[in-house]
Amino acid sequence: WPLFLSGVSIAFIFVPLNTISLGVLQPEQIGNASGIFNLMRNMGGSVGISLVTTFLARSAQGHQTALVAHLTPYDPAYTARLQAMTSGLVAAGDPVAARQAAVANLYHTVVAQANLLAFLDNFRWFALVAVVCVAAALLFRKSQVSGPIASH
Repeated sequence: WPLFLSGVSIAFIFVPLNTISLGVLQPEQIGNASGIFNLMRNMGGSVGISLVTTFLARSAQGHQTALVAHLTPYDPAYTARLQAMTSGLVAAGDPVAARQAAVANLYHTVVAQANLLAFLDNFRWFALVAVVCVAAALLFRKSQVSGPIASH
């Protein structure tokens, strides 16, 4: 459902965006402007994807560093969880292998939590950008779409 909703909402973005960007031009300028507009839209999308990926990776690393700082033998919650996981895995075989598997499972949990926090950080940035874009949209002037522009 989120992907469907995203696809439907994108359809409602491009028509007003094209109208705002091309609606104030003369008919003979629309062809060149449309090409430049589409080039900039594609470049902006590529740069945006790379920035989001970079922010996601860096944020995940930062959150993982903060979370791992609490995984010490002096933390009672960590030692209790490690002991419970080790005792649950020891029934399957070797106690040393059970301890290593328990540490690996806790590490995977930390990585998953760090990634979740990184995605939350990115969603917060997206929310801020969306609010700024809505505020900026109120500053645009209305474009007058006339007959010749609509026919091109």
